[in-house]
Amino acid sequence: MSGVKHIMVALDGSPSAAKALELAADLAKSAGAAVELVSVVPLQVYYSTYVPDLTAVTATEEKAVRDRLDRDLQELKAKGIQDVRATVLTGLVVEALLDHVQAHPPDLLVMGSRGQSATRRLLLGSVSDALVHFAQCPVLVAKKGSETLPTREKPSSR
Repeated sequence: MSGVKHIMVALDGSPSAAKALELAADLAKSAGAAVELVSVVPLQVYYSTYVPDLTAVTATEEKAVRDRLDRDLQELKAKGIQDVRATVLTGLVVEALLDHVQAHPPDLLVMGSRGQSATRRLLLGSVSDALVHFAQCPVLVAKKGSETLPTREKPSSR
């Protein structure tokens, strides 16, 4: 991973985000890279008969995100990564992350994938899909795998 000096990790509190944090920590240690933890306090969109209404973020939601990021930051420091900082953004998740990536381009963006069904992705969109397609940097998408994956039998050679 030569040339990787700034790793940005997009976190949302999901199991796949925990996997992304673990991968980013390993990469940062091996590359000697700085890590920026980023999380978005999402604005909720309510549609009415006229125009979409973006509601304000509550202090409780913002505090929960800041507390989670602080725990993640302390976890990385405990693993020996000292050059780490946390950034809390507010807005529509994809737009906020893309704007931040554009303003502070990392050498690598690491994030989790929630593994939504095709229907759910179609209706709600996928943050990881959007960032893979529109971020102007390499993106590593971590998936939280099952610990008990079935083994596949090798085809027999006849």
